This record gives sequence, C-alpha cells and structure tokens, in this order.
Amino acid sequence: MKKYKILPLALAILVVLSAGCGDDATEPTRPEIPLTLIQRLEALEGCTVVEIDPPSGAHFERAFQISMTQPVDHDNPDGPTFTQRMFLSQYSESAPMVLVTWGYDVARNRSFELAEMLQANQLYVAHRYHGDNKPVPFSWEDLNVEQAAGDHHRITELFKTIYTGLWVNYGISKGGRTAALHRRFYPNDVLASVVVASPFFQSIHDPRIDAFLSNTVGTEECRDKIRALQRLALSRRETLLPLYEDYIQERGYSYTRVGGIEAAFEYDILEYSYIFWQFYVDGECDLIPDSTATDQELFDYLQRVSGVDFFRDAMCDVIECALYQFYTQLGYYGFVTDHLDTLLKVVGDDPSYEFMAPQTVPLNFDPTVMQDVILWLETQGNNMIYIYGGLDPGTGAAINPGSGTNSISITQPGASHMVTIEELDRRQEVLDSLHSWLGISSGQ
Repeated sequence: MKKYKILPLALAILVVLSAGCGDDATEPTRPEIPLTLIQRLEALEGCTVVEIDPPSGAHFERAFQISMTQPVDHDNPDGPTFTQRMFLSQYSESAPMVLVTWGYDVARNRSFELAEMLQANQLYVAHRYHGDNKPVPFSWEDLNVEQAAGDHHRITELFKTIYTGLWVNYGISKGGRTAALHRRFYPNDVLASVVVASPFFQSIHDPRIDAFLSNTVGTEECRDKIRALQRLALSRRETLLPLYEDYIQERGYSYTRVGGIEAAFEYDILEYSYIFWQFYVDGECDLIPDSTATDQELFDYLQRVSGVDFFRDAMCDVIECALYQFYTQLGYYGFVTDHLDTLLKVVGDDPSYEFMAPQTVPLNFDPTVMQDVILWLETQGNNMIYIYGGLDPGTGAAINPGSGTNSISITQPGASHMVTIEELDRRQEVLDSLHSWLGISSGQ
C-alpha cells in the first residue's frame, strides 16, 4: 500500500518539472465562471439589487428591486446624487424591454399590459424627487424635464449592456408625458413609444380643458346636471359644512395649506367636474343627485366621486413635487367657474392648485418648454402612439401628430382616463404599428 501513496506524488513532481522545461511551455488556464444575472445587475454603476417575486399571474420569470445612484445634475456627474428606485421584471435577456416611465413614486412592482402584449421584459422606474427618490441636499432647480430625461437615458444605456433586445418606452398620464420627454431629449434611446392618457398642457390654466368640459365631453344633458350639482352643493354650504367638519375631525386631517375647511369644501365642488369625467363609468350621469337629495346623500356622493381628502395637508406634502413641475414647466388645468356666479366665497376669483405646490419656492412658469416639446412631437416625433379616452378631460390637450411623422393618435369613444390598449377599437393598429417599427412579426 505504501508504494501507491508515493507514486502519485512522484508523478506530480515529474509533471511540474517537465512543465518547466522548454521555451513554449504555457501556464494552465482556469476556465472563467460566468457571472450570474444578479451579479451583472449589481455590476451596473450605482446599482443595489434585491431579488423579489415576479408580479403574480404575469409572464415574467424573475424580478428585482433596484436602487440606482443617479447624479442630481447629469452635467455634473461628480456632484450631489440621489437614489432612484425601479423594478425589473425579466422574461428573457433577449426579449424586448418596455421601459415604464412613471410620473410619481413606485412603491411596489406590477405588470403593465404592453409588456404582456409584447412578451417583453419590463423596467418600472420612479420619477426623480417623488416619494423618497430625493437628493440631500434638496435642490428644486434640478427638478426639471431635462434632468428627468437624463435619468432615463442613463438607465437605458446601463441596462442595454444586459438587455440587448428591442427597447420601447411607455407611460400613463404624467408618466406618459415623461416617456415623451425622454424621446424629445434622447430620440434614439428606444425604438418606439406608447403614451397613454397624457395631456400636454400649454399653460398653468390651459383653456382647452375648460372648453372641453363646458362644450364637448359627454352629452349636454349630463354637463347641465354636473353644473346644477355644483350650484346645489354650494348653495347648501351652511348645512353641508358641518358634515365636512365631522368627517375631517374623525380622521384627524388638517387643511392649513388650502386655507381651511371651507376652502377645502369649495375646492371639492370645483374639482368634481374634472374628476367626474376623468374616472367616468357607464351610468354615472344617472346617479348625479338633484335638489331632492338630502344633505347626507349629497355629501356621500361627493365624497365618492371627488372627495375632500385630496386637499388635506398630508396629500399636499406627497404631491408637491409634481405640482412644482406643473407650475414651472409642464402646465396644468384650472377650474370652470362661470356658472357659479357669487356662490364661491373663499377661494377667490381665479382658484388654482398652486397651494399644493411648495410654498417657499418661486413658481415661475416657462411656457417655452412645452411649446418646444409639443412642436417636436407633432412634427418630428416618429414611432409614437398616443392613446386617449374620449371622456377624459386631458384629451382636450391631446397631441395631434402631423403628416411629417409616422406617429398615430387614437381616441377611444366612451373611455375615461383609465383607457387601455386592450379596449381600443383600433387595438390591432397599435400592435401592427409596433411590430412594424420594431421589425418583428405579428406572431412574436
């Protein structure tokens, strides 16, 4: 037995000695072990990655929550930073990628219909400065469309090193505007864009929305019922206000920024007409109360449709970054008050949402930003699909692509702000256009 123990050692020495002889001897090389997906994601600059469960019922096979360190100012990459949250849902590395640009914070992962339709991967990204995606120190001047587009450009560049398939960006409402703005500043980052229920305002009180609400949306009978409801509620101020006060007191809400409970009451009535159509469902016009309704019935109805909760201080704190964007670059809508005569007592002659914006920062609206974006989208923005609901007030500020582009705008009759691709009469046109632009067959 002893000789069998010595023999392997002797052979090993012989091998080493012979390997050292001769000029053309080479070192043995160890084969490289491929990095795992999570290792490659963590190798992307500034990324921290945690694997999570994919959205239930979706086609994805893996999912990750990612925190990416981003420059506050992309022209100064060595300056202050912030952390931007996103969710990656993977089907396969070679599949298309749908970049979902959200207009606000993203707290949890979800699946969007475009990724399902294309059997694509999905990258769902929070907007800078929203939620806890904020820099320290805070700098309002860097909350602008150029820097936000820079965020998405950097994300696209980094993740394309792993996901080498076809890229599309997609967004809903403010997120749809974000997708379009990404294309405006970085037109070659993605091959196509789908922009859903996204108004492109031209001022901080876009009169096109007033005209849409007053003369276009729904039927004249329904519009008349809405105006009558607003007048009825304001005329019952003395008996409705105690119901509002009880509701607010029970929940511990405060209304300092709006100017008190009575101001919140008036804003609730003013907001009602926009919200009614924004989230309209079949038969809603038949449910509008008339003068026979009790105060409690009227209050309950208004709380269901619009709701005074929206104007509380805590909500202002949550969305003040969005309001800053609206009142400096993106524009917004105002309130139709012509039919209310002297019924408004507190909010003034030109009520607006400015009280929901940050109170210590100058709000200087620059109309040239959206003028430039709208002009580019309508004259040069190719491979873009704009989808609107026929009843959604934001449709009054829709993009209308000109003949110089191949982009299309689709308005679905009877649909609200919740319009989807799946419900469109022209659904197949959307899919055919995307397949053509992406160079894939309809069977894929």
